[in-house]
Amino acid sequence: MNLLWNGSNIDFKTNKIHLFNRPPSPEIPPYNLKTYKPRSVPMPDWVIDLLLELQKQSNPGNPFIFLSDKRWVTIQKRWKRMQATGKEEKWDPNLMLSNTLTEFKRCCRRAGIKTHLRLCQHCFRKSWATNLAGAGVGISTLMKLGGWSSVECCTGYYLKSTDANEKQAVEVLNGMVRGKGKRESKIC
Repeated sequence: MNLLWNGSNIDFKTNKIHLFNRPPSPEIPPYNLKTYKPRSVPMPDWVIDLLLELQKQSNPGNPFIFLSDKRWVTIQKRWKRMQATGKEEKWDPNLMLSNTLTEFKRCCRRAGIKTHLRLCQHCFRKSWATNLAGAGVGISTLMKLGGWSSVECCTGYYLKSTDANEKQAVEVLNGMVRGKGKRESKIC
């Protein structure tokens, strides 16, 4: 919700999303990453295409990519009021959000997504990490892209083994023993 169109967060030249702590300005409230560690995440082509389409449709008066114009007006009023009363340091980035869980669940219903599991926005993060891990992306790359500071957090909360992952692991091991594996097996 805190990504800006001004080129600091979305870099179409390098095709990366830059995440970092943003100090307050007179117009825009501050934002701090949970880990306080800046990172850059490469964008796939389809994300670039979606963002370019969003940019065409965006209101030039709204600096935020995913914040509705109505929500931006509310945020501006709240930020100005906090500045006027000298309470800028009490700004909470969660104030940017409003009913995002309700909106997320509404979108899931419209898309026909039905599950017995509890749905929340973090489901995107979990499925992103699990799908990349299942496709063979290494844990260190996932940690870097996802901003996790420990393997335990990354694997414990975000990477779940699936039958397909386990089947793939067995196939790799079978191939290694038969000399047909993707990687040459080495015994140390």
